[in-house]
Amino acid sequence: MRVLGALPNATRTATLYGLSKRAYNGTLYYEDKTFSARGSVSYRSPYIDGSSATGNLFEGYDSTLNVGVV
Repeated sequence: MRVLGALPNATRTATLYGLSKRAYNGTLYYEDKTFSARGSVSYRSPYIDGSSATGNLFEGYDSTLNVGVV
């Protein structure tokens, strides 16, 4: 195997579109002989989707929380 050199040490200062600072997911399961249940929760913090077509500098989205029970 040939090594071409070390990875560059660089810092990204531009906006990363579509990336949230925080995202969490969780699921709980329960099951016995007569009953079973599942519950899931997911959270995503606000993020910027890209340049806006409406004249704004950025087009962004608020945080989201999704809950599902089966």
